[in-house]
Amino acid sequence: MKNVHYEEFDSMGKIITTGSADLVAYNTKSRDAAISGSVVLRSESYQAWIQTDELHWDLDLDLLRTGSDQNVKIIRDDSSEISGSGFQANLRNNVISFSKSVVGSLFVKTAAEY
Repeated sequence: MKNVHYEEFDSMGKIITTGSADLVAYNTKSRDAAISGSVVLRSESYQAWIQTDELHWDLDLDLLRTGSDQNVKIIRDDSSEISGSGFQANLRNNVISFSKSVVGSLFVKTAAEY
């Protein structure tokens, strides 16, 4: 599919994820996807954007990942910004990792701010 725009809704009809990309190759059997070209994803629950040129979705593992040399930028609504390569996000346990160098700034709330 070319020039793809994506929206995911929760059970109440509220948008929880949006995205766009130049190209998506979707495997109808595994329901995995290879996404490429100006990839932008927005997660309302994580209050964050992901920007990259290539991203892979593994449905069975609930895993987003890039190649080891592919750069990714994550921008949160609180102005935190992290860039690195070898990105992997395990959405089952909410763990994000990078296999290579990472740079950026991360803002953490204090206990009083929660």
